Amino acid sequence: MGELEIRDALDAGKTVTVDGETLPVLAQTDVLVAGGGPAGSMAAIASGRRGAATILVEAQPFLGGIATGGPIHSYYWGLSGGLQDELDRRNAELDPQLAASVRGWHPEGRKIALDTMAERAGVNLWLRTSVTGAILEGDTVRGVIVDGACGRGVILAETIVDATGDGDVATLAGARWRMGREGDGIPMAYSLTPGTSRERDGAQVAYANFDAGWTYPTDPIDYARAFTIARRYLWRDPYDEEKRSLFSGAILGVRESRTIVGEYTLTLDDLFFGKCFPDTIGKTRSHYDNHARDYALESTQARIFCDVAGNWKTALECDVPYRALVPANLDGLLVAGRCISMTHDAAQAVRMIKDMHRIGEAAGIAAAISARDDVSTREVGVAELQRELVKTGILTDAEIAAGRREERRQPRLIPELIEALGEEGRETAIWELYRVGEAAHDALIEALASDEERARYAALVLGAQGVEEARPLLVRMVEERDDTVPSNHPYVQPRWVGALACLTMEPRVEERDLYAAALEAEAPFAEPWLYALEGIEALSDPEAAGAVRCLLERIRADERYWSETYDPKEHPGWKLEIAAAKALRAMGDPEGEEILRRYVDDRRLTVSRYARSLLEEASEE
Repeated sequence: MGELEIRDALDAGKTVTVDGETLPVLAQTDVLVAGGGPAGSMAAIASGRRGAATILVEAQPFLGGIATGGPIHSYYWGLSGGLQDELDRRNAELDPQLAASVRGWHPEGRKIALDTMAERAGVNLWLRTSVTGAILEGDTVRGVIVDGACGRGVILAETIVDATGDGDVATLAGARWRMGREGDGIPMAYSLTPGTSRERDGAQVAYANFDAGWTYPTDPIDYARAFTIARRYLWRDPYDEEKRSLFSGAILGVRESRTIVGEYTLTLDDLFFGKCFPDTIGKTRSHYDNHARDYALESTQARIFCDVAGNWKTALECDVPYRALVPANLDGLLVAGRCISMTHDAAQAVRMIKDMHRIGEAAGIAAAISARDDVSTREVGVAELQRELVKTGILTDAEIAAGRREERRQPRLIPELIEALGEEGRETAIWELYRVGEAAHDALIEALASDEERARYAALVLGAQGVEEARPLLVRMVEERDDTVPSNHPYVQPRWVGALACLTMEPRVEERDLYAAALEAEAPFAEPWLYALEGIEALSDPEAAGAVRCLLERIRADERYWSETYDPKEHPGWKLEIAAAKALRAMGDPEGEEILRRYVDDRRLTVSRYARSLLEEASEE
């Protein structure tokens, strides 16, 4: 945002001139942490405890983010260790004074515990203060512009940690970033969680998490829409004791926003194969928890991982490398929390509160070392950082040794994987065989002639790899509506849908009727319809227009696809209409463009932006 120029003013102390604007220097510090959620609060406390003068800037009037104001006040996946163990212990001591029974921890108790830990660490809290700009000297971030009750000014720092969740500081400083999935660019669903205390739960202080839709969290108008529509869902029904909510969360449960492009980008394969890194700062653990049922709009890897292989609940765990916290084109800055460098697929797993705590603590320690030694964030001694993390309980010596060897779980031997296709737990074998690639083709093709169950799973692997020999069996699975599932979870799709997903990667004209017939199938999550529409779009055959119109008529007349309830992802009318519009437009049918133009004016920015991008693509062709 321009060159840094500091000078002393006669009356107001130091000032900074940024792009021609002169701003007062409100404070100077060793470490500045932007954002006081699960990652940022731990970063600031860790930094302060290591003797660094630390300022924590937070837009809300409390610390803890989703864990207090969310209020998601229990853990799901993730790993323990570090400052969070102390935080949990303090919470457990406070909670009996606040309620007789609590699910997880009391959010008010957590606010008190975080305040106490921050104060005792010497952290200087700036609440109700927002970061609105970044101060750079070359490629080094030297401070931030803040707005609050004190007015607009600058905080200068030796090292800055961006724990805003949205990667605000990094973005304002010019970092590259990603957001959203491949199919439609939409990030994960958000929630607005109500607090509850219901008789059936013994008057326990609890919450009722639910998905309210999709939003671009960095757009203030769409963010406001997301808040208001979510609150409307909460109060939609007449009062009764079982549905009563005491309050709605003070902040949205945003699961995905910007992820900053760093020195290393975590991937789904890193998580699945347990990749270890020499610069590890600890592990992360979850599953592919993307709160979606429309994997046809996700990446190719996600389609195969979830819809073909059935890995929705498979545990994913790997190291988080320090490099994932270092923006690729900036210095003086670390990112922490859900904005670290990772793919959209990895972001489905690397976002649990426990792991945000751990990543934040590591970032805070690294920032304190950087400020103390007057070295860039890239030059922080990883060995010292890791020793400190061993002391806190986030890392072990064994994990550091495994990282130095860059260990990675290797796929099992091909004969063993082929055998596993006929057994429970086959979902991981399907993915491993897919990732082995061509080396497994001969064994998989041979398996097509084995027992029927193993043959069908072998066909799914080969189909995902585009191997022609699998196609006849894939077609048969679709025609028969093979409803066997590769793993036991309600979100896992039956085998015929996995086969359809494989076929649509390279659709054939002679299979047009197969896709048209799939539009008539019963589909509680609409997944096969999305795949079938994709295949029809690729074929661009006007003969399929009738089947597409029949689907449109059916979903438009059925309120199940449009109802506004607790779980909008179960009502995919708009997604189906847009997918149908793409198919019709590919055939040259004007109704396709008419539908897209209607969605350009949709009040949901996620939807209108997607429709607009499709129209712009067409105009460029």
